[in-house]
Amino acid sequence: MDVNKMDTAMSKNNDTEQEVLFTCSQPNPDTTPSIYNPGKRGKRGNPESPENLPVHRMEQCCKDRIKQIKEQDKELDLQYNKIKDLETRLENQEQYSRRTSVRFHNVPVPVDGQGQIQHPVNTDRLILEICQTKMNLDINIDDIGRTHVIWKPRNGKSQVIARFVSYRKTHLVYSNKKILKNDENDTLITENLTKFRTTLVQTLAQMKYNGNITAYWTADGKIFAKRTENSKNKIINEWEDINALQRLMRDQDDLHVPVTQASEQTPDERP
Repeated sequence: MDVNKMDTAMSKNNDTEQEVLFTCSQPNPDTTPSIYNPGKRGKRGNPESPENLPVHRMEQCCKDRIKQIKEQDKELDLQYNKIKDLETRLENQEQYSRRTSVRFHNVPVPVDGQGQIQHPVNTDRLILEICQTKMNLDINIDDIGRTHVIWKPRNGKSQVIARFVSYRKTHLVYSNKKILKNDENDTLITENLTKFRTTLVQTLAQMKYNGNITAYWTADGKIFAKRTENSKNKIINEWEDINALQRLMRDQDDLHVPVTQASEQTPDERP
């Protein structure tokens, strides 16, 4: 066979083989489903994805999720109530541990030229002087368990906390605190309240100063308040009690309408 004819035949065979190989390695894009184009049919991906789920399946998933969230909310509410109950019990226990102690305010104490307390301070003697001399009470040194100064002095006066050996002696001193009403040093006696209850009392004191309540007081660690002279005593245990008292004040203010706005003045009436 002629060499030129053989070369031509082999060249045709190679072209045919390359065409076949090219055709087999390149799929037809019109017949092959695409996983990147969401508009094409036969989309590949997660069958549980929202866009692949039927409507009724999606509705059921939403209902199940809502039910799960509600159950979690109930569990959170339960835990919140447990924590609140524990905090209340801890607060009551702390206040109970203070039942035999009271605070003496505005007690003259020895100070130096810079207004600092000169230690040591015989606070037992200071408390006995107030109880025996000014209040004329049957209190002696054996009735006192512990006394010490708290807070920094102001104008040569400070607070002294006194713990008595029995609740009866504590009650005796606190129940006669009005004897010191006109004391020359403005000495007064209060219960030794916890930090939380002290904050509540300070808020009530501000409300009384603003004329929002008539009176407030404490007894055995409990806090009381009166909106008016004729209103009932209200126990203040937490901030919600103060908020309720303030809401009651706003409601009463809304109901109160001045006479000049309630009725028009007639010709026979004088202003």
